[in-house]
Amino acid sequence: TNVSSAAYTLDRMAPQLAASNQTISHTALGPDQPTTSVTIKFSEAVGGFGIDDVTLTGGSVSAVTAVSPGADGSSDTWQVTIAGGTGTAASNGITVNLAGVRDIAGNAGVGTTTVPGLSYSVDNTVPTATITLSDNRLAIGETLGVTVQFSERVSGFDRSDLTVGNGTLSDFSSSDGGRTWTATLTPTATGVEGTEFHITLNAATANVRDLVGNALQANVSSAAYTLDRMAAQLAASGHTISHTALGPDQQTTSVTIKFSEAVGGFGIDDVTLTGGSVSEVRAVNPGADGSSDTWQVTIAGGTGTSVDNSIKVNLAGVMDVAGNAGVGTATVPGLSYSVDNTVPTASITLSDNRLAAGETAEVTIAFSERVTGFELEDLAVGNGTLSNLRANADGRTWTATLTPTATGTEGTEFHITLNAATANVRDLVGNALQTNVSSAAYTLDRMAPQLAASNQTISHTALGPDQPTTSVTIKFSEVVKGFGADDVTLTGGSVSTVTAVSPGADGSSDTWQVTIAGGTGTAASNGITVNLAGVRDIAGNAGVDTVTVPGLIYSIDNTVPTATITLSDNRLAAGETTEVTITFSERVTGFELEDLAVGNGTLSNLRANADARTWTATLTPTAT
Repeated sequence: TNVSSAAYTLDRMAPQLAASNQTISHTALGPDQPTTSVTIKFSEAVGGFGIDDVTLTGGSVSAVTAVSPGADGSSDTWQVTIAGGTGTAASNGITVNLAGVRDIAGNAGVGTTTVPGLSYSVDNTVPTATITLSDNRLAIGETLGVTVQFSERVSGFDRSDLTVGNGTLSDFSSSDGGRTWTATLTPTATGVEGTEFHITLNAATANVRDLVGNALQANVSSAAYTLDRMAAQLAASGHTISHTALGPDQQTTSVTIKFSEAVGGFGIDDVTLTGGSVSEVRAVNPGADGSSDTWQVTIAGGTGTSVDNSIKVNLAGVMDVAGNAGVGTATVPGLSYSVDNTVPTASITLSDNRLAAGETAEVTIAFSERVTGFELEDLAVGNGTLSNLRANADGRTWTATLTPTATGTEGTEFHITLNAATANVRDLVGNALQTNVSSAAYTLDRMAPQLAASNQTISHTALGPDQPTTSVTIKFSEVVKGFGADDVTLTGGSVSTVTAVSPGADGSSDTWQVTIAGGTGTAASNGITVNLAGVRDIAGNAGVDTVTVPGLIYSIDNTVPTATITLSDNRLAAGETTEVTITFSERVTGFELEDLAVGNGTLSNLRANADARTWTATLTPTAT
């Protein structure tokens, strides 16, 4: 009988991982699932597969066991137990060292290969959380949104895990499967103003875990929030202004307005000025919502002119961060500015406008306000030179000395002029002088005063008991001062008063009234002499020598009259009459027939001769 061996085959193929049937019991490792069981399938039964032949990107191999091994311990299916350990890694692969295994024929595997289709994560990181608030300053009745954000999805978290400092939470929910939670906080109305409150998550009392069992370890607290019932006010200090005087050189000023807290909604319409206009309102270092406690306001002076301008803020136009609206209006404390677009004006006055040769006058240039740029060269002098220009302490008034030219024409009118077009005169804010300025006229006066050729008058030319005084009007060639009783010399009588007629402010006049008293003497043809050296004209020229007032003469008569009575016949027959002659020493008045007493007879036909000194009458003696 033929005899045949059992069959044998040729096996030249190295073992490989099977293309399928690779399995893993758990793909997420952590505290609740610290290990996973992986089934690795080879293309054929192999032996020699051990812990060292498995390489992981996360975790560690704790056991490698053949499934249903043969007598030699080989198997095509092996179970690998993986522990997650303490690390954390995602999408971990499993690599097999094929060179570490042999098939039954003794063929060794070649290289390394990753187990297809298998991946697992290791998560031993505890979850963390943050609590954020949509607003941290709340007005009464206002609510805010609370967001609790975990680092990963969690379970076991509910509203009771949150402790609220002042208020209650509602509308508690998560919209992304447990990673982000939201709620609404309604503060308690009785909370203390300004006190800081928090929302807290206490990890020790909560049962918050991620999906693999890592528990929340750290307490979480929100930023502080406060109750704010106070309306925004202007701060008591901290307001500034860059320029307090506006004009052509400085047309704008920057004002910093400080509020008691950050506000929003502040704009141009919320600023009221007493002068100028608001061109810009801008928050300084604003928050994300545009609010700030400091605002910069730009003010333009415009064309008006005003002083001590205030700045008012409409507080009702602003809201603080909590939403409280301001109340009423308030004036920004400590700030004031002026607007000056008025051009300066000036006047030029002289201390004297009639100057003698060699005489000087003080020139005063008075501006309507303080100026700069004014110099001596800005003044044009009609006849003379100016020197010693100096400013008074007020910065508005300037003085200089005018020395006239000695050769200037007598009586010609001259002026001192300030030409605005060529000068660079400006007030302190830049308004330029616009109008030319000229002084009143001044003249040169070198003539000494004289008596006028006419208009000398006397009220009475005969002085005596019935007219003891006379008033004399003395006319000078020009206005003079210094004329007094000592400057009048008489040949008879005495001067009792000398008075200026319609005098000027300095007492000068061209007409003077001299009162002369006749006294007790008797004199005829009395003249009046004036001492011209005793008077000065307005220019300061002194008169020269003495002169008799032309055309004036008066008499003084204090001698009593005498009389003689003569008869044409001093022996009279019965029925005869005689002429009686009464001769006075001078002309008389008031003489009557009754003034004569007759020894024996009667007088009749009393009559005066033409000389008024000699009188005649007829004497008729009595027959008995």
